[in-house]
Amino acid sequence: MALGGLHVTSLPDEAAAHADTLFIGPGEDTWPQFLADFRRGCPKSLYRSTIRTLAGLPPIRRDLINRRLYLVPNSIVVSRGCPHVCDFCCACSLYVYGMT
Repeated sequence: MALGGLHVTSLPDEAAAHADTLFIGPGEDTWPQFLADFRRGCPKSLYRSTIRTLAGLPPIRRDLINRRLYLVPNSIVVSRGCPHVCDFCCACSLYVYGMT
């Protein structure tokens, strides 16, 4: 099993008990490397991203969301693609400013 995302990036030691492979940080550079390693039969237990910015990513496609299905129209939680840099958001500190 492979795990990634905000929780895994924040607490990799905790997540390691539940997966064979961990992805730390954004996956643009780690996912292709994992797939190549997996195809060769030698995936690593940890892939750490070297990319520390969301610059250049396409904006989230909010036009695809049927907002009538949600109690609060803008309450959709995402870890990627948000154009805002809110003080309270952990995604900004993890992905935009980077984690070591």
